[in-house]
Amino acid sequence: MASASPSVRGQVLQIAWPVIVENLLQTLLGVVNLWMVSRLGIEAIAGVGNALQYLMVGFAGLGAIGVGSTVLVAHAVGSGDKLAAGRVAKQSLEIAVIVGVVIGALGWVYAYPANLVLGVTPGVAEVGAIYLRIVAAGAIPLVMMFILSAVLRGIGNSRTPMQVTLVVNFISAGLSYWLIFGGFGVDALGVAGAAWGSALSRGIGCAILLGYLLIDRPKLGLLADGGWRPDRQLVSKILTIGIPSGVEQFLISGGFLLLTGIIAQMGTNVLAAHRVVFQALSFSNMPGMGFGVAATTLTGIHMGARRVDLAEQATWIAARWALLWMSALAIIFFFFGEQVMLLFAPNEPEVVHYGAQALKVMAFTQPCFAIVNAFAGGLRGAGDTRFPMYMAAIGMWVIRLPGANLLGLTLGWGLAGVYAASVVDGAIRAVIFVVRYRRGNWKNLDVLKGMNMPRAGLVLDEVVADEAEAGQAVGEPADRRRLARPRAGD
Repeated sequence: MASASPSVRGQVLQIAWPVIVENLLQTLLGVVNLWMVSRLGIEAIAGVGNALQYLMVGFAGLGAIGVGSTVLVAHAVGSGDKLAAGRVAKQSLEIAVIVGVVIGALGWVYAYPANLVLGVTPGVAEVGAIYLRIVAAGAIPLVMMFILSAVLRGIGNSRTPMQVTLVVNFISAGLSYWLIFGGFGVDALGVAGAAWGSALSRGIGCAILLGYLLIDRPKLGLLADGGWRPDRQLVSKILTIGIPSGVEQFLISGGFLLLTGIIAQMGTNVLAAHRVVFQALSFSNMPGMGFGVAATTLTGIHMGARRVDLAEQATWIAARWALLWMSALAIIFFFFGEQVMLLFAPNEPEVVHYGAQALKVMAFTQPCFAIVNAFAGGLRGAGDTRFPMYMAAIGMWVIRLPGANLLGLTLGWGLAGVYAASVVDGAIRAVIFVVRYRRGNWKNLDVLKGMNMPRAGLVLDEVVADEAEAGQAVGEPADRRRLARPRAGD
């Protein structure tokens, strides 16, 4: 690979850091909610954790819409057709409403049996069902918020979703605390209060993002009459690109559900430790996710502009940054795992012991998943979403789950054994992703083929200017330099 241009390095960081901060804010909200719920007892921790696992499975469908939207919007912007990007956004939002309805209905009807089937006690299952029903009832605005953010990232604006997430988190934390513990004329709702705080705040976030796209992004044409009628070709294109990512997320989330069933057999203390470890690991995954999104967005934009060389540079830069940050966080988990666990279970020595052991093991996976996230992001941006799906299936269902059962239960290694299986998974996937990317087959893909879009070969100056006004420019907003045309000598 040729030496990376300074402009591409700047693009990667400008898109990645708001995504990382947004994920940090989301994780911090989860940490705050976990801290509040933990005051209600171990059953509350385990029950809410089970409900969140099911929500992850339900929201796997979002990957199909979100990735398809981001990739197509990015390619459309790169080709110079913002109205086409707007058409993608409209169709994506309509699909989002349908997905939200389905998730809400399933969550409301099957909340209790779905929790009970995991092998937990009836008390834990009831707590999980309470939380799941309420959050599922607000699935439509939650799904729409996810898709609206995906559209904005596709045009290179990752800062606005971050800012909205910050607002939503403050609202959610305040509402959840008030509703969980009561006050100001409201009775304490316990776990139900945590769910209501989350659902209501995300509804507000959805309204803010929708208003932003409708009012402040008129060139996308969301207020225009055309584009809202179901477009079979466009919907098919969105889903063709996105469904493998949705299946990928479903396979991962479903695998974690079965993993929860394995861990539940080890006792409530081990299950509670797993919940805390899982939350802590969200922090270390944030850089990988952020740089993966940067690789996806910039690969899409540059390939839409017919600059494969810049797309490749962006992915390699994203991989290096992700590796640096996730390796640093791995050191923290290895040496300070007990201190991390004490933050959430100060009066539960067994929970702290099991969790600290698991964090020490998981530290070894972080560099591997940094590589996986970055190169998977680059492949998705090019339109190759099937390969990451295949690798997720192999990693979770062929390596991690059988390995967890063998090491954790059969050999008696406990929670540390369960996480040891993920070390093997991460190492194998990292090597395969690098080999796949270096072969370069992704360079020949064309996701805009057959969509009647202009192929300008550059990103219009107005795109850079628009995103500079939004506070998140793709490229170099100071002088509005064209993405597709780096300076001579770069």
